[in-house]
Amino acid sequence: MKKTFATALFTVASAATLAPSAAQASNESTPPLNPRVSVELAVPIDYEITQTPSAEREDGPIGLGLRAGLPFAQHWTAEAAALALVDGEVDGSTPSMKWQMDIDTLALQFGVGGHYPLFKKIEGYAKAGAMYWESRTEATKIFPQFGGLSSSGKFKEQGFEPYYEVGFSYRLPSNLNLSIGYSRWTQSDIFPGTDLKSQNLVLRLNLP
Repeated sequence: MKKTFATALFTVASAATLAPSAAQASNESTPPLNPRVSVELAVPIDYEITQTPSAEREDGPIGLGLRAGLPFAQHWTAEAAALALVDGEVDGSTPSMKWQMDIDTLALQFGVGGHYPLFKKIEGYAKAGAMYWESRTEATKIFPQFGGLSSSGKFKEQGFEPYYEVGFSYRLPSNLNLSIGYSRWTQSDIFPGTDLKSQNLVLRLNLP
């Protein structure tokens, strides 16, 4: 009986001694799920205005943004971002006039991002979610046959659209990450019957 009790006591003591070491090893193998903050630049690679056959030049806006992410699992992050899309411009003409639209947009994105290690310092990632946008457009019409007489007006629209992004990130020193990706979204009915479709090259610096 004494021998059995001593054996049990030794087993419990050994387990208690090894438990902190096992927990420490588990913590060391699993990186902490820290919040992520990043700054980003979106450069348009394709900018299309639909249902406007008279459009001759379509210049997409430059996007500047701030993104925050909160990991909820090892490879998954809930994200929110604020983007300013500025200096979008569409020009065109008809037989009777020339026209120009300057478009600026503020956008909020809410979604989920997933990332997975591919090589020692390189990860692949994908993001998807919903984007609320609000655009402000200044439209100008010029009538050459009337000596260049012009008229202009301002209007704004807003909406919700899906967005997605895929890309790669590279781990830099000092816990920095540099990402490059491809993103796409649409602004439906930015003015009646007309959509804007934007494809972008995204450069992002993830801060420590």
